[in-house]
Amino acid sequence: MVKDNSNVLCTPSCSNFICLKRALRPGRSKDKPYCIWFKDVCMGANCKYAACKVHALLADKRCNLKIEVKRPAAPRKTKLDKEVALLEDKARKLLKRRRVNIEEEFIG
Repeated sequence: MVKDNSNVLCTPSCSNFICLKRALRPGRSKDKPYCIWFKDVCMGANCKYAACKVHALLADKRCNLKIEVKRPAAPRKTKLDKEVALLEDKARKLLKRRRVNIEEEFIG
């Protein structure tokens, strides 16, 4: 997860941000849209009428599109792993030729 929460919070300047009261108007600057319902600068995700077009607004006011998830790295295949896989394939082919059902003999 990203450590800095300020970058992942939902903002009204996002193209997917919508106001359920339809009270969002362009402000004096592009970064600060104006809310005609409260007659003030839009509060963004802190407002109870804030929503997202693509349903990415989480309950803790973060944007699911901005969150970076660290995924575990896939285990690297070593030379030994490749050799073991090759030997398993050869054994499976030999047993198949002799019509031995591998699942019944060894698993069940």
